[in-house]
Amino acid sequence: MNIKIDSDSHIPLYEQIINGLIILISSKKIHVGEKLPSVRMFSSQLNVNPATVVRAYRKLEDMGVIKTKRGSRATVISLPSGVREKLLLDFYSDFLFEARRVGYSEKEILDIVSRHSLNAILICDVGSTTTKAILFRRNNKGDMVFSGYEQYKTTVEFPEEDVWIGLINAVRALEKKTGWRMLKNEKFLVPSSTDEGIDLFLATSSAGGGLQMITVGLVKYYTGESAERTALGAGAIVMDVLAIDDGRTPFEKIMALKDLRPDIILLSGGVEGGAISGVVQLGEILASSELKGKFGEYKIPLVYAGNSNGNEFIKIALEKKFDLTITENIRPELEKENPGPARREILRIFMDHVMKRAPGYERLLNVVSAPILPTPGAVFELLKKYSQEKDINILSFDVGGATTDVFSAYGGEVTRTVSANLGMSYSLLQTIKRAGLGNVIRWMPIKIEAEELMNVAANKMISPTSIPKRGAEQEMEIAVAKEIVRIALEDHNKLAKSREITDVITSSLQGKNVKVREWNTGRSPLESLSIDMVIGSGGILSHNPRERTFEIILDGVNAKGITEFFVDSVFMMPHLGILSSINPTLALELFDRECLIPLGTVVSPSGKDKKGKIAFTITVKDQSFKIRQGELIRIPVKEDEVKIEVKPTKRFDVGAGRGVPIKKVVRPGHLGIICDMRERPLKPDRKAVEKWREIISPGKNG
Repeated sequence: MNIKIDSDSHIPLYEQIINGLIILISSKKIHVGEKLPSVRMFSSQLNVNPATVVRAYRKLEDMGVIKTKRGSRATVISLPSGVREKLLLDFYSDFLFEARRVGYSEKEILDIVSRHSLNAILICDVGSTTTKAILFRRNNKGDMVFSGYEQYKTTVEFPEEDVWIGLINAVRALEKKTGWRMLKNEKFLVPSSTDEGIDLFLATSSAGGGLQMITVGLVKYYTGESAERTALGAGAIVMDVLAIDDGRTPFEKIMALKDLRPDIILLSGGVEGGAISGVVQLGEILASSELKGKFGEYKIPLVYAGNSNGNEFIKIALEKKFDLTITENIRPELEKENPGPARREILRIFMDHVMKRAPGYERLLNVVSAPILPTPGAVFELLKKYSQEKDINILSFDVGGATTDVFSAYGGEVTRTVSANLGMSYSLLQTIKRAGLGNVIRWMPIKIEAEELMNVAANKMISPTSIPKRGAEQEMEIAVAKEIVRIALEDHNKLAKSREITDVITSSLQGKNVKVREWNTGRSPLESLSIDMVIGSGGILSHNPRERTFEIILDGVNAKGITEFFVDSVFMMPHLGILSSINPTLALELFDRECLIPLGTVVSPSGKDKKGKIAFTITVKDQSFKIRQGELIRIPVKEDEVKIEVKPTKRFDVGAGRGVPIKKVVRPGHLGIICDMRERPLKPDRKAVEKWREIISPGKNG
């Protein structure tokens, strides 16, 4: 029992014991009904006279906290509210005494505390097409809850060229929707009162193309990929990846750079202590490129995160041409990746340099309560913290209008990839071309010819952001979304695989043959069996009925083991990501309670057997089901949580090894438990899609 006694304190020893026990009971480290140590044992532990403990126990009994009985140990019976209130007032008195010693009046203290208490939080995401505003407010029970969401077009481009206009309009729409006033003459009302105002204003941004970067590495599949992962983790769109062995001549590299307008350049190369000849060559290429920024004439920020032996050369070669920052090597050893310092520098530069040059951002920067984060960078931080907190592996993807982001969080370490020109609106035609017309049509439960599908897609491009209500256009979007998820996951996995590369300095640089070796590039390939949670985000998933959203994720993701499926309620993840930089506990609480909508839990052991053979038995609420190879079964469950037991046959692994059963508490969500033993890769056609859709729809038990 951890109670500290200070024999030199002005507080009597028996009162110190009383206060210590009340704190332990209040913090639930000692529970009602629990017995306290005997007088002899407790006095020995605290090194005080037994009479002191007796006096403390008697006082606690008079207060109604404990009950004593001759011959028995004292028992905790309650913690009256008056006792807890007195404890808080004692803490406040001590705090007030210390604050007054340094010149604060009680009114000043109360004003400061009021300004920093969180009763209303406004968070905005300034996206490429829309600015989304979300309000969180504390309810009568004292819980912070989602209060409302509104959006307005982003006004970063002509004719407005001022992001503040779109943001203010989004907030005004939110005021109207929620009835909560936040603005007065385009100024935020801070702090909140009983019926208006906010205590915290945060923002993320991907407007104007978001954070756009060029990454440069010595070897394409080694430091090149490390640099790319570092930039992606900071929330960037990577415009090009340069490397000595990327198949382009130095002249071709220089010409490729001339047409780009990056916000930041990240240069890496070589392990610590290695040769710098490769770094020298890359530095000379960058110095000759005459790169220009997208906001006029200024030095483009360049972060060097390579072999520190090259620091002096980099300064001489690049300091006059670029706004140079030197940080720790992102690949200090062959088997070690160190992206953190470079990522932090990128985010600092994004806030201090990039955002200040963007049209209208200066005003936004002056009112936010914390540094603005790139939208994907905020999601990155949220998933990292949530994965660490829950000790789970997460796969998350955001299907956007022009691009699709994929995040995988393994053991708290997050990898992000971006599939460019893979989206539901502005990139729709490029997406269909990449997927192939036949691959899109196969997912549609209606009869449609290729020419008709292209006409539907062309009509969609007239109003790219419109939401289809029914018919061929809706079915086309669902089919395209499945292909987007499939392709984006393939792209994500490619960046994670180990590659065959030459040594740190390539054989061409050394002028001699070097044995090809296989190095781990810093991530493991995406293992379906290890994924605990899949989260889908984006308009196509938020606006569709829950069963269609679940269908897109189920068919697009090859989930194995026991996997819970969720959808982001109103594209809230970036907002909670930036909140996690201020208050991680609150952000994760809101993520669980307000953001994640449980769709269903998928059970799909890894393995293979003849069609019709039993793959596993699942028990849900004392009812058992035998699931066979080739089957798709839905088990409806009404409870928010349910305990299941999965017993795979000897040919199948549900996560603990072949034939090893697993018991687990899962969230069945909207659709319940889905047992999916369809053969992968799926071979859909019109009839198969109709059948699968009927099985997973509510009201059907399969």
